[in-house]
Amino acid sequence: MEGMEKHHKTLMHWLSAILDVITDAEKQASRRGGVKKWLEELKAAAYEANEVFDDFEYEALCRRAKKNGHIAKLGIMAGVKLFPTHC
Repeated sequence: MEGMEKHHKTLMHWLSAILDVITDAEKQASRRGGVKKWLEELKAAAYEANEVFDDFEYEALCRRAKKNGHIAKLGIMAGVKLFPTHC
């Protein structure tokens, strides 16, 4: 899991940089019609990637909680799920 976390941090760094470039490019896109649509698609892909990273972090936290016995300590509430998860 440690190797995955390293890759995750690297990808998050690059995603942040990509979003910064998109923001700057959007300011200039009003001058070019075709660029605006391309930027919208790129931005949507970047946000989707960000959601994948959020899911990854959540899954890692769930696994860590299970490994450390935190979920078992909850007792009866451990079986009740308000939101569907993989935990």
